[in-house]
Amino acid sequence: MFLGEYASWGNTYYNALVEAAFMTGLQNNAHAVGLACYAPMLCNVDYINWKPDLIWFNNHEVYGTANYYVQKLFMNHQGDQLLEIKANGFTVPEERKAEAITGAISLGVDASAARYSEITLVNNVTGEVKTYSELSEEVSNLPDPAQNGTAKRTLELGETEWESYTLNFKATRTAGNKGFVFYFGKADDQNHLYWELGGWQNQDSIVASIINGRNSVLTHSMFTVETDVEYDLKLEVSDRHIRTYINGELINETEDKLPVIEPLYYTASVEDSTGDIILKTVNVQENSVSAEIILEELAEKNLSIEVYELSGYQLEDENNFENKEFVSPKQTNFTTMGSSFSYEFPKQSVTIFRINKN
Repeated sequence: MFLGEYASWGNTYYNALVEAAFMTGLQNNAHAVGLACYAPMLCNVDYINWKPDLIWFNNHEVYGTANYYVQKLFMNHQGDQLLEIKANGFTVPEERKAEAITGAISLGVDASAARYSEITLVNNVTGEVKTYSELSEEVSNLPDPAQNGTAKRTLELGETEWESYTLNFKATRTAGNKGFVFYFGKADDQNHLYWELGGWQNQDSIVASIINGRNSVLTHSMFTVETDVEYDLKLEVSDRHIRTYINGELINETEDKLPVIEPLYYTASVEDSTGDIILKTVNVQENSVSAEIILEELAEKNLSIEVYELSGYQLEDENNFENKEFVSPKQTNFTTMGSSFSYEFPKQSVTIFRINKN
């Protein structure tokens, strides 16, 4: 498999940290992942299409992001052969109770205007039906604010505590070049889910989750919204399972699974040219993790170890032209009196050991 483009949505230290954890999974699945490529790579600050970008520049200067330094660490310390690595003794990650998706529901638009009608909310368990006939009206969020007039940006349907429900409605785009956005399970602006229809360049239908302002796409399908065409839409939510339908056809189906955070994310390899063993470890937790590293087949052999580490940063820290290497790795060295050593991995850190066994 060639993973042609991957990145998380941002250039903060948080983004670099979680990308590093993800990349340990790429390396551990090297039998299946032949190539992987971060993208986008370059951005001129005077012509920004999107974010993230790995390297930012203007006419005179350039800097690498926190994401860039993670990519550089993994590139310079890749290894040629995957090594078996096992962990034990860590506290088993606790799975959070998967509560049903409840909360506020609203209908909106993105770079468009739309008319909604025949809105109903059905309790899938009891059959109870709520109707919103008084909300059959136009909403508008066009790029030119003057074109929006007095139209609302969203239709608010209020909150529901139902754990299994179906939202039925009709939608027609009346102006604009994108499509619709339907919010559900909304606690606040920073925590909710949404179904976007006619999103990226009016080409797709996605279901996404926003947690603490950070967005994750759960599933993606292709779809283009046309102006003055009425769509019969349906959103089904049951516990944490989500289905979307357009004109009776299933378009998206997904489950909003809660993450289970591992104590450490790790991978190991050996470099053929030097014989060095390379151990990459990522701690995404808010506390440090102590571990004993044992190289079982190198008994009684002293080791010289180089350590490259990203740590000590706030999750929202970023590099910029004024401080180009604010988030960047530090290097230290130590030796062992045998083929094992203890290490305390700092909270929210990326640590790479290059172990010279000669």
